[in-house]
Formats: sequence, structure tokens, C-alpha cells
Amino acid sequence: ILQMLVMTNKALHRDKYGTSKARVGRIQDLVCQLGRLLESYDEMCLASLAITVTQGYTIMALPQDGDVGMSALGEALGVAPSTATRMVDQLVSKRLVERRSAPKDRRAVRVALTENGQRLRRELEKATASCFLSALEGISASRQTATIEALELVNASLGEFLETGSCTACKGGT
Repeated sequence: ILQMLVMTNKALHRDKYGTSKARVGRIQDLVCQLGRLLESYDEMCLASLAITVTQGYTIMALPQDGDVGMSALGEALGVAPSTATRMVDQLVSKRLVERRSAPKDRRAVRVALTENGQRLRRELEKATASCFLSALEGISASRQTATIEALELVNASLGEFLETGSCTACKGGT
């Protein structure tokens, strides 16, 4: 009987994914799936505001008050400054963003939300928060906390990994 209890206990505590490779593969699959779901979620939330997901990301990357340079905006969005410029062009034509000359360097361009852009940003923040709250209401507070902790751990680990650039497989190694 003791041996059966030990075996049952081992079976209950066995990793359901078996190997490290299987766990990593499952994490990678879930992160990719989450990325796709979040993009669809963003599309759904932004549809009522008559802007694209890219435009929404650009608006959210801009400060509510004040301005930012094109290079900094591109970096915040993870795109080249020329791509950020095209994104801003679309928002300028919708009168949501305005370009400003930098006081110390008239050649440098700074970007700021217009009054309409600031209003839209507040609406966007409210809409996405409301949608996300609705989407997660069926998950208990303790599971939400565990999810936050797990995502923080994954983010920190990936961030550290990217900072060190230690992936030999990514560099053509094995």
C-alpha cells in the first residue's frame, strides 16, 4: 500500500509536459497565441473609435501632455523613424496629432497629440480597460495574480536574455 501511495503521489506531481523542451514549446505556443488574441482584441476595441490598430498604438505611445521626437516615437513603437513618420502622417490628416519644431533645433520634428487626439487617447484607455476587465472577469483574483507573476517572470527573463544576446542558435550556432 505504501508503494502504491508513493507511486500515486509521483504521478500526481509529475510535470504534465514531461520534458523541458515540451514545456518551452508550450510556453512559446501560448505566447504566440496570446499575441494573436491581443491583436484581435485591440482590433475589436478600436473599431468603434474609427482608427486602426497601428494608429491606436501610435496614439498610446505619445504622451498625454507634451511632445516627443520622431526617433523616440519610433523606438517606443519598435519601428524605424521613417515608419513612425508615415504613421504620424495619417494621424495628422485626421487632426489627432500635430508636428512641432524643436525649440533648440528647428530641423528636428516633435509630435504631440491635439486636443482631439488627447480626447481619443482617454477614450481608448477607457475602452481597452473596460474590454479587458470584461474578458478577465471569469478568472479568480488568485489566478489573475498568479498570471501576473508568471508574465512578469517571462518578461524579465526574455528581457535579460535579449540584453545579453546570448542565443547561440540565433547566431547560427548549435
